[in-house]
Amino acid sequence: MPVLSLFVIFLVLALLATSLFFAVQSPECVTLTLGDSHGFAVSCDGTQPSIPRQVFLTTKDKATMRTWERKNIKKCKSVNPGWAFNLYNDTEINDYVQERFPEMMDVWGFFRNSVEKTDFWRYLIVYDYGGLYMDTDIDCRRPIDELIVNKSIRGLVGLENVQEGDDVVQFAQYSFAFAPRHVVPLWTLKEIRNKVQAIKVSGSSDVYALNLTGPIIWTSAILQYMSVFGMGKAATFQRGDHLVGDMQLLDINRFGAMKGRSIATRDCKHPDIYMIHQFAGSWVAKYRGYTDEQMADGGKQTRSSSRNNWRPRCADNR
Repeated sequence: MPVLSLFVIFLVLALLATSLFFAVQSPECVTLTLGDSHGFAVSCDGTQPSIPRQVFLTTKDKATMRTWERKNIKKCKSVNPGWAFNLYNDTEINDYVQERFPEMMDVWGFFRNSVEKTDFWRYLIVYDYGGLYMDTDIDCRRPIDELIVNKSIRGLVGLENVQEGDDVVQFAQYSFAFAPRHVVPLWTLKEIRNKVQAIKVSGSSDVYALNLTGPIIWTSAILQYMSVFGMGKAATFQRGDHLVGDMQLLDINRFGAMKGRSIATRDCKHPDIYMIHQFAGSWVAKYRGYTDEQMADGGKQTRSSSRNNWRPRCADNR
């Protein structure tokens, strides 16, 4: 056999061995199970699906949506042409869980309020279908397509709060995007299920939604994913976007602008901003200014977000 042929065969075998090594090391190649009928198994041959151009949102009742919610959704559609927007009400998210994941109804039935249910649902539907989740109190500024620079990116995660001096990191749970069956929302769902089962065994009933389904458990899952690639909390203190595995970790200004006590900009016209979270939900009874005057956290008081015509002053300025 010619020497050249032997060399080619050796090279091919070496490449296959290298590919197999990295496939084994990659967390996306681990087979996990969410429930009785929904397994997690992604090919490692480069055929993993990318992030679908679809958005998922939820509101209590579509017929009684606030004017500011409708304006936000309309603007987000115009800023993100080509993306399909899917709005669910409370009844529809319940039907979705019951129809698509009946094995999770014991967990779903444990939740005591709509906050916990919508938290859980956002992870579940993005895990199931893939796409972008966003709250209705999001002011969209730039197209999400600009952040998905190539098809190998299978996750977009923004930062909500970073305080380097206090070693504080919190990832944005009000908006995120993943390809279907990605391991980050899966780990989050499994951890919530484990917590619910532990609470049932212990008989405890005082676990706050923030800890059970909210940003704390979401942040924990993302940090766990980062650790697989040798990255820790300190990586979030560095400015700019960073690729972690197949997940794009976004600079805090992308999704986390206008938040006080953090390193993010408080200039609502900053060009790095892709969306601004208005904190209009039940977590914050009243919205305290982000304004054109760029007031810091605790700035000028605005009208209650529960009012139909509530609108932050700089929301319509791009």
